[in-house]
Amino acid sequence: MGRLHRAHGGAGIGRNSAAGHRLYPGDQIHAGPNTLVKKNDLLFIIDPRPYQAEMDRATAELERSQAGLQLAEVDFKRANELRAKNTISSSEYDQKVAGQKQAQAAVGVAGRRRQRRS
Repeated sequence: MGRLHRAHGGAGIGRNSAAGHRLYPGDQIHAGPNTLVKKNDLLFIIDPRPYQAEMDRATAELERSQAGLQLAEVDFKRANELRAKNTISSSEYDQKVAGQKQAQAAVGVAGRRRQRRS
């Protein structure tokens, strides 16, 4: 048996955190401070809704970034065709190249954010 107690730095169950977890209104605490607990005792139940909402936001951000990349790739392809015909300015072509690189970077960032939340 062990004793579950309030501790600094997120260990134990405190008012705002439980074993490093920020408590949300839907979380349920089944063992309070200084409660004797045995192995396999239920200590708390974490409400999955805030985490699911964050995952949904990250997924939507990734999908939006992917759509932006698709558009940037179409623009870049079109700019390459116009460049071959010498009908696009260097400045506009450079903007399309930069747009594609920015869109690729946005997809990478959004993908990493989503991965951290899974």
